[in-house]
Order: sequence, then C-alpha cells, then structure tokens
Amino acid sequence: MIDCSLSFRPIAIRLLVVYRPPASSHSVFRDEFSSLLEQIALTNEKLLIVGDFNLSIRDQPDDAAHGLLDSTEAFGLSQLVTSVTHEGGSILDLVFTRSSDDLVRGTSVLGFFSDYRPVLVSLSCRSPRFPSMPISFRRLRDIYPEAFVHDIERLSLITDPSDALDCLVAQYNDGLRSLINKHTPVVTKNVVLRPSAPWITEATRQTKRAKRRAERTRMKRRLTVHLELYRDKRRQHNYLLASERTSYVSTKVADCRGDSKKLFSLVNSLMGTQTTLPYQIEIPTPSPLPS
Repeated sequence: MIDCSLSFRPIAIRLLVVYRPPASSHSVFRDEFSSLLEQIALTNEKLLIVGDFNLSIRDQPDDAAHGLLDSTEAFGLSQLVTSVTHEGGSILDLVFTRSSDDLVRGTSVLGFFSDYRPVLVSLSCRSPRFPSMPISFRRLRDIYPEAFVHDIERLSLITDPSDALDCLVAQYNDGLRSLINKHTPVVTKNVVLRPSAPWITEATRQTKRAKRRAERTRMKRRLTVHLELYRDKRRQHNYLLASERTSYVSTKVADCRGDSKKLFSLVNSLMGTQTTLPYQIEIPTPSPLPS
C-alpha cells in the first residue's frame, strides 16, 4: 500500500493506493482495511482510495466483496467505478472517496492494456480563483517627446486660435484630448484581486517599491554597480518581510496562550487546512436506567 498526502493549496488530499494479492485471506484483508479506515476516517484532508482489490463487485458481489463495501459505506465512502476493468468481466479496480469531499469529477475506464483496463480519475483540485476587475490606464512613458511637441505645434489652438472664449476652450480640450489619445491610447486589462497578507505593512510596501525601482534601473543600465544596488534592496526587503511575518505570527500565538482550541484554529488557518470534520458523527442517546 502507498499512503501519501498531496497539497494543492488550499486543498489537501490523502491518497491511498491499495493492492490485495489474489491469494491473500479475505477476512484478514477486511479486518486490516477496516482498521486502516478507522485511523484515517477523521482526517481533515480530502480522502481518495484507489487500487486493485481483486474482489469482483459487478452484478452479484460475493460475500468478500459485500463485506468490503459494507465497511467502506460505514465510513461514508462511495465506490465510483461502474465499468468492467478485467477481461474476465469483473470490476477489480476500485475508487473510493467521500461524497462530502466533492473531490472526484468523474471516472472512466479506458481500453484494454494487457488483461486490465486502466481507470482514469478526474479530480476537482483546482484552487479557487481570485476575483478580478478591469482597469484602464495610459502608458505615458511611451510618449516620444519630439513627435508630441511636433503635433502640439500643429494644433488649431496654435495655428488658428479662435477669438471667442468658448471656442478657444473647445479647441484646447478637443486638441489635447485627440493628441493624448493618439500618442497614449487607453489600455484596459483585467487584474486579479489577491488578498494581502496580514503581515504586509506600509514599510514592506516601501521596501518592495525601492527594490522594483532598483531592478528596473539594473535591467536598463546593465552595470555591475546597479546589480549590487538591486541585491542590497532585495536583501533589505526580504529581511523586513521575514521580520514582520515572524512578529505577526508570534503575536497571534501569544494571544492564544491558555486556549488550545484557539491555537489549533490558528495553526489550521496558517497551514491552509480545513477545520470541519469530514462527516457528522451521531452519538446515540443513552437509554434511562431502570427504576
């Protein structure tokens, strides 16, 4: 068996790959597999169990297959493969997951490879997209001064100014508007609205801007001195960012002193893990004692 954890932040997946040899004892495997499910049932990760169980569940499952399905259903797991996976007409390769995890988009069985048919499992593990919004701007730095001045000199405001004040204002507004639209047209694009990390402060923003300025100068000049300046600004920004992050986390941990529940919730939020149980556990109400 292979047991591994996959991280597609903020989604965490617990993947188990199981192989049961055909000659192994059905009862021993069922007991060991049930014990394994007891250990991982309450994991906060999305659960996916795949493998070759060598137990046919098509049409009329035998007692061993019935026992396996009953064990998995007791832990809230659903079996998703419904097509034949073996040339003998059996479904031996199984896929189990929790319905509440909403992890598997679908399963499909491909063509025969030797005496088996591969099972393709499509997962919904893409991280949620951040919202976006359109912004419009002008690239004023792309203006060529010589061409801009030449077009200004050819405006009617310069060559043939009006005597009326209203017309003169219109010449000014229309002429400059057309000139700016010609040299720096409006550019519209979508930007992603990513949430800012709580330890980002105005000081870190300033050091980041200084680092970006040094980077642009270095790319433009290509001199060793500008490379050293850029490295120095990058070092300052990284040091300040690490200090602010450490200070933020230390303060949050100190606020949880004496409250283990709050501390666990903080750790889960920092690690990007879920805090809810995968399914609801029903605790039976004890019957009253006889009088």
